[in-house]
Amino acid sequence: MRGSASQGFRLNNVFIPQEAVLYTYAYGGMDTSELWLSFLTTSFIGFAAVYSGIAERASEEAKSLIQGRSRAPGTHTMAHKPSIQRHAAEMFVKLHMMKSVREESARKIPQNARFSFVSVIDSAVAKQICITEAVRTVDHALALVGGQSYFTRLRLERLMRDVRAGPFHPFSQDDTLEMMGKLLFGLSFMDAPGWAL
Repeated sequence: MRGSASQGFRLNNVFIPQEAVLYTYAYGGMDTSELWLSFLTTSFIGFAAVYSGIAERASEEAKSLIQGRSRAPGTHTMAHKPSIQRHAAEMFVKLHMMKSVREESARKIPQNARFSFVSVIDSAVAKQICITEAVRTVDHALALVGGQSYFTRLRLERLMRDVRAGPFHPFSQDDTLEMMGKLLFGLSFMDAPGWAL
């Protein structure tokens, strides 16, 4: 990603002694060990936080950009306009919802206890809600600011593009919903049809 400068790299002639190997599983297999479940659970909560944060920043940017602005021939600030008030309220509600869901899910993560499919589902729900609502929140921020939000001189333009990566962040929203559906029916992640099968 551009913002984090995450470039690829290649390791050549690297040897890892067996005693340093923490975790292995077969290619094409989906491991359901506690380590894998803990990775899924914590990464889903992490993605929920990242995209909620983008939405929060977009909301702050939008409100500061229109603060004190008026539109001719009107004399009142844009804050007096009902559609502006509605978009600001929508952002507030969505940010509050994302925070509540994310924090409740994070509280449920086991401390010194075994991770389970319930942990994965709880954190996947938080990821799904936060990513979906983050995109919608940024859309409300764009509506507040208007066409200038497309200009690269505004941070809002970058936030608009960055939040759009959320639905594709592993697992994609489709794959996450499929995984949740399978777990809710007591099926394996890898049961066909679906995933890469």
